[in-house]
Amino acid sequence: MSNLSPLMRDNCDIASFYSTKLSWKGKYRRVFSIGTDGITTSNPQTFQCTNQWAYKEIAGVLAKRDTGVANEFHLVVQKPGKKLDTLKFSCEHRAELLTAVLKFRSKFADQTAFTVKQFKAHKHHWSDNRIPVTLQVTPSTIDQLEVSTGRVLCSYDYQEIEGFAVVSDDNEAFVIYYGGFQRMHMFSCLARSELIESARKNAEQHIGVSLKCKEGVPYENFDTFRLGKFSDDDSLTSLVEFKVSKVSVRTMEPTRRLLCVSECAIIERDVPTYTVINLKPLSDVFAIVRDGNNPQLFTIEYVKCGMRQYLSTERDSLLATLLDSVRSSGNHFVSIEMSALDRGKRVTPLFSHAEDEVELALLKLLTSSTGKPFKVAVQRFNANVSYNGLSMSNPSDCQILYKWCYVWTRPETSWSSRLSSLALLEKDGDSSASSAAASDSSSSVSSVELHAQFGAIRRLVASKPGFNAFGLMTG
Repeated sequence: MSNLSPLMRDNCDIASFYSTKLSWKGKYRRVFSIGTDGITTSNPQTFQCTNQWAYKEIAGVLAKRDTGVANEFHLVVQKPGKKLDTLKFSCEHRAELLTAVLKFRSKFADQTAFTVKQFKAHKHHWSDNRIPVTLQVTPSTIDQLEVSTGRVLCSYDYQEIEGFAVVSDDNEAFVIYYGGFQRMHMFSCLARSELIESARKNAEQHIGVSLKCKEGVPYENFDTFRLGKFSDDDSLTSLVEFKVSKVSVRTMEPTRRLLCVSECAIIERDVPTYTVINLKPLSDVFAIVRDGNNPQLFTIEYVKCGMRQYLSTERDSLLATLLDSVRSSGNHFVSIEMSALDRGKRVTPLFSHAEDEVELALLKLLTSSTGKPFKVAVQRFNANVSYNGLSMSNPSDCQILYKWCYVWTRPETSWSSRLSSLALLEKDGDSSASSAAASDSSSSVSSVELHAQFGAIRRLVASKPGFNAFGLMTG
């Protein structure tokens, strides 16, 4: 473990990606994790750290083209007293990985490779007002800054930008198509050509994506098609509406909103004017988080563009309706959770599924871990395996699932905390069963841990091989 960095003792991973290390020794798989203090690579079979680099040891990160390897990128590091070392990797989700890394570029050892430009602009607000803002073009994003404080109100990641278009009847206005469904965001800027060109250059150089400029659009088209492919009446007609308060970094206090659900979208509307403020497709919902401490608070996690947080006095009724609507739209991967996803434990973006070998490695960790490592193994398993169950298709994998079921039902005392979830299954949710099972252990199982164990069982038995293995259990 000599490769561990002493500068990263308090590091916390915030994003991870399943990658391939390209070395003179050959190609081998690694989990590439971006943390608060630096970058870590891990063995995907054991999730043990293989190397670490603090950000102050990183000289740069580059997207590479025409190397003969798809999605290749280079990490340039410099250990104290040593020469620059270029490490080569490839990743299917290179753009997302590089975007996550470049959020910490201000901590890099070398800042000369990065250019940040600011432009005075106006945002065409949903209320039809023109709001003065500062647009900051960075190596990975276009940031919208508040003029008075300079704080970032929102960021447009290059990998989510579908293109730019100038407004044909306005010499200053342009549109950013964003979010995967042609959602339009309009700004006015005297230097719009320079801004767009700067963003395209940064996206190509640092993220490895090409941003296109589409044909000019007339101003009236913005009002008509602002919400992209969900601008039609069917998409905007509410089936149910709830009064909520939105929690946002933009405002000191929660803001009153109408949260509406149509056949295909979640719509935020302004209460006095009924104007559409925001829209998200039901197909983009990843999970719904029901807060265990605040009886009104809930969070909707999306596969793209982050999460949204709300308060509601009728929260549980709202969540039941929302869950039913999301599943009715064809999105069967959504679930109700007690805590937000720990993105550092998931090795793919939310819109992608883990490969079979990752699922197998996670199963093996479940069968071999005890104590705190077991808790982490359950968290990793739930973070990477779809709520619909394992996606593996190899029949031989059923033996591993059977071993897992056997381990979870062994009567040894040291495993009693795991039996609490199965005891609850037998007692139909009787909390006394959990207490009895936990009394044999030195520490009880928290409600969050118990929920996670139920989630792991659900993900196992939801798949065909998992259900077959569960059926082989005796006793």
